Amino acid sequence: SAHALHPSLLQREVGAALRGMGVQLEEEALDPASGYSLDILLSDHAGREGGGAEGERERERRERGRVAIEVDGPYHFLAGSRAPTGSTLLKRRLLPLLGYTLLSIPYWDWDALETAEEQEGYLRALFLNHSLPLPAPSSPLPP
Repeated sequence: SAHALHPSLLQREVGAALRGMGVQLEEEALDPASGYSLDILLSDHAGREGGGAEGERERERRERGRVAIEVDGPYHFLAGSRAPTGSTLLKRRLLPLLGYTLLSIPYWDWDALETAEEQEGYLRALFLNHSLPLPAPSSPLPP
């Protein structure tokens, strides 16, 4: 994130949607090796270890590294385009080399989502596309 320790509204919305799905995370986490501020760092899917195949898949994920989500607002792209800036490209290249699975959410994707259900569907698809374990679907709160 270009403005360390000042998460954007967009980033706060994504964080709130993930928390609403039961995902544990840290916003503006610092990577000690690179000095990069990570918009969202998932907390290793804490408490989700199960038996059987699911447990093995989650252990494999932990061995492959941590999961970072970059919420890419307009300043991550060249003016008037969807082409990432040089600094965005560099960060996208370096974080996987440091052991992160990196998910990017461009602002135009997020802005097109109108409801909490659409946001959750988008995030679930993003997790599935990267073979990440999913929290159980959120259910409406009792009255």
